[in-house]
Amino acid sequence: MKRIVGTLLLLLAFVAAKSQEESSRFALIPQVGVSFGKFTGHYQIDNAEIRYRYHAGFTAGLEGLYRHDANWSFSAGVLYTQAGSSLHDFAAMPRKQHVGDAGIEWTDHSVTVGTIQIPVMANYYVAEGLALKAGVELGFAVQCKEKLTATIYEYVSENQLEAGEGQKVENDYKDKLTKTTVNIPVGASYEYENVRLDVRYHIPLMKTFKDDSTPFGNVRSPLFTATVGYRFDL
Repeated sequence: MKRIVGTLLLLLAFVAAKSQEESSRFALIPQVGVSFGKFTGHYQIDNAEIRYRYHAGFTAGLEGLYRHDANWSFSAGVLYTQAGSSLHDFAAMPRKQHVGDAGIEWTDHSVTVGTIQIPVMANYYVAEGLALKAGVELGFAVQCKEKLTATIYEYVSENQLEAGEGQKVENDYKDKLTKTTVNIPVGASYEYENVRLDVRYHIPLMKTFKDDSTPFGNVRSPLFTATVGYRFDL
């Protein structure tokens, strides 16, 4: 009798272990992709406002995945992501057309904010390989570069405006950034043959800059990311 009970207990333990092994799985997913960011608000210069537009960037990193069961998995990762914004071209020309009067034009204007992101996600599978996801994400700012091309225009005679050579301008605003931010990432992923396509929208809960001493204003940095990764089961 004891042998039968012992054998049954061992069999139950083996079945339980196998069931947990099948429903719980760990994996690592290196991934790389693109990001599209756009500041909220407007860029302030004198009495003018310049509108923001979408800015393309780069993202790459590694996520660890824990598959709890057929419906749920949980992940955490570390990624480097470029956020920020591009800006529409801006021109301030003199109202009068007198010789020597000058104006300026800004083109190729962008701001790149580099961050280390640590997302923690819950993933719900609505179909085989297709998951909806949401979570919370910490961001640590490591870079902020503003780049533009400035061109001076001058009236060399009445009604004749001459452009000078465009000058590359670069400003560093790293010290003005909010060092640690919190985002809410939501999105979806689809996986086939261990290849995963992941799309997320990152909702910022905090301002990008710690005060209003920059021309960018009290902006936030919403962001789209799209990545391709490969799942390595552990």
